[in-house]
Amino acid sequence: MRRPLALLILAAACKSTPEAKASAAASSSAGDAKAYVASIREEYAALGHIQQVLDWYSATQGEPSITTLTYVGHDRLFRKRAIQAIDEVRGQPGLPANEALALTFLGRSVTHEVLTLSLARFDDEYADAEAGATVTLPWQKEPIAFRDVQALLSREPDAGRRAQAFAAMNAVRTQKLNPILERKEEAAQLAARDTGYPDY
Repeated sequence: MRRPLALLILAAACKSTPEAKASAAASSSAGDAKAYVASIREEYAALGHIQQVLDWYSATQGEPSITTLTYVGHDRLFRKRAIQAIDEVRGQPGLPANEALALTFLGRSVTHEVLTLSLARFDDEYADAEAGATVTLPWQKEPIAFRDVQALLSREPDAGRRAQAFAAMNAVRTQKLNPILERKEEAAQLAARDTGYPDY
């Protein structure tokens, strides 16, 4: 039974930070700003780790991708207040250079996540389409998984068969996968303009 493992991981990902802790840490004083940013950093790192495990699980076990659901309960990470707090702490006097650099990367990552979050559904759709796609080859008794075609190509000594396998693989890309990427790009441009990047 593989599904219970995914659900347990997802449950951990969706566990919200207690409201009392979040509201206390979000006050405007310098000390509280540091505590707020520290909690953001810790939560963001944990979320990223869980997403990596789930991505591996989906890829290796053939389960549907549920990346979008991992963001449930983590809304505070991707709000303007979080980015402002990171900038505030980074600008405090006496901050070590390596910590300022780390906060710069954290701020960029969180900002990027705002855009990524609006596109997560396309990533899930793409992963599911890729995992479920198959190709039919004349010399194979059964359809083979799209993800296995590359390995088959590396082992096939016959040039004609390699050409057929490559064409079948490209047909999946053009007919099933590329349309998802096109819709994702359109959504990315819209989201970027909405967040203040009109020339994206």
